[in-house]
Amino acid sequence: MTSTCLQPWFAYILPRYTSPTGIRNIHNIINYLPVTNPVRHSVIRVNKDTKPNAKMMKLLKTANIFRLVLAGLLIMGLIYLCYISTSLRYAKEDQRLYLKGEREHQNNFQWKMPQGREREHQDNFQLKMPQGGERVHQNNFQLKMPQGLSYDQPRVLGPDGKGIPLSPWLAPIVWEGTFDPILIDSIYKQQNLTIATTVFALGKLIYLCYISTSLRYPKEDQKICLKGEREHQDNFQLQISQGLSYNQPRVLGPDGKGIPLSPWLAPIVWEGTFDPTLIDSIYKQQNLTIVTTVFALGKYTRFLKDFLESAEQNYFVGFHVHYYIFTDEPEQVPAVELGEGHHLTVIKVPSSNRWQDISLSRMKRLEKLLESPFVNEADYVFSLDVDSKFYGRWGVETLGRLVGVIHAWFYGSSREQFTYERRPESQAFIPYSEGDYYYGGAVIGGLVKDVYQLAKTCREQLEIDASKSIEAVWQEESHLNKYFLYNKPSKLLSPEYLWDDSKSKPEELKVIRFSQVLKNYAEIRPNP
Repeated sequence: MTSTCLQPWFAYILPRYTSPTGIRNIHNIINYLPVTNPVRHSVIRVNKDTKPNAKMMKLLKTANIFRLVLAGLLIMGLIYLCYISTSLRYAKEDQRLYLKGEREHQNNFQWKMPQGREREHQDNFQLKMPQGGERVHQNNFQLKMPQGLSYDQPRVLGPDGKGIPLSPWLAPIVWEGTFDPILIDSIYKQQNLTIATTVFALGKLIYLCYISTSLRYPKEDQKICLKGEREHQDNFQLQISQGLSYNQPRVLGPDGKGIPLSPWLAPIVWEGTFDPTLIDSIYKQQNLTIVTTVFALGKYTRFLKDFLESAEQNYFVGFHVHYYIFTDEPEQVPAVELGEGHHLTVIKVPSSNRWQDISLSRMKRLEKLLESPFVNEADYVFSLDVDSKFYGRWGVETLGRLVGVIHAWFYGSSREQFTYERRPESQAFIPYSEGDYYYGGAVIGGLVKDVYQLAKTCREQLEIDASKSIEAVWQEESHLNKYFLYNKPSKLLSPEYLWDDSKSKPEELKVIRFSQVLKNYAEIRPNP
């Protein structure tokens, strides 16, 4: 009997597991494993001349079990090492492709970062990006906060003992009754999703990974992933098929308070649903830029001063903002002092004799702007009506992949009362049996690529209607509501973010943040 140690076996196996003779080496080692006596801590080597006895047979039986267990562990270890190696290789390849800027955008244009900060007119257009270093792309957005930040502890239960459906950073907290199973299942069914589930058992000695039978990694899928053409979860579309029947969502609960979640678990932002200190600290670290488009043609230029001055007091204060003013009278754009990180560019556009044409052309101009290199610095886009004024905070709580605002005049109405386009021959047609909310056309927002897709789709539908001499009842707002019905917004803004000065403030609204001002349409519009 001679003493030995396990270390030489692993020193021999691990460096050679990928060699051509690796499997044979493992087989040989397992066959000639020494049998360890657990009492004497010595090794008995068995050869063909050894005569078996009871003690030897017991040791041989123990050795066989030990060999089988060790063989299984070795094989599992090798498989795990191969898996980790492959995953790291593909991760590095994905990172390399991302850094090269090869990620596909829906509009297939390249995002090259302009330089500079000057305010320019279109005849002298040189847009330059505000300083601030490299931006983190929204696809890699992390809800991180600095250490040591002081804020109120979030609650799970409200004063009435019911579960609170939103965290202070506007993440949904899922409770029974916060979602519509029919609607949400319909949305996710179309995505052909795969869910991997891991299970740990037997004191972590066995790692069981269950993956559904639909989970496959064929070579063509790997190629698609490497090319950057595979859809990322951040590009997930909340789409439903036409004709789906489900209950109309409500804006106000039985107690008259605003409901903070849609049936597809999109946050509805009200005062009190978020912690400004916490949510600002999260987004501050991302060095975001918000492009904001404003259309001021004809006599609508008179609203620019109040709009811009009130925006500078309330709109994304402390964040990078770039206003794009579309106007036929650049000389009427007022000289408003802009805050740090805020910039303004004036773009001259042709005049129009019909206010309907001004409204209809909005989507086309927004689409063209977003597919141009002028807004390469943007992370998010908002398009706002100029005949409005800010009265309170409008901050990062409004940011999302696709953002719509609930109309002030219809948030308590049934879907049958919504002023959707009801003519089937129009591309904006919505039947009386369908509809979630009525969205105001004065606010459109979201990620650049998502707003671009919205604007492009609405522009195409508007052109189809125009070719048939059809004009939707509320022009681009009608087409916007059709788009939002079948492409759900990922975040909804309550009527606090689009009120009307002609309406008195109701009890359910704690604050009015943005409101359309009183005006004489007959006097400011070029036609009735």
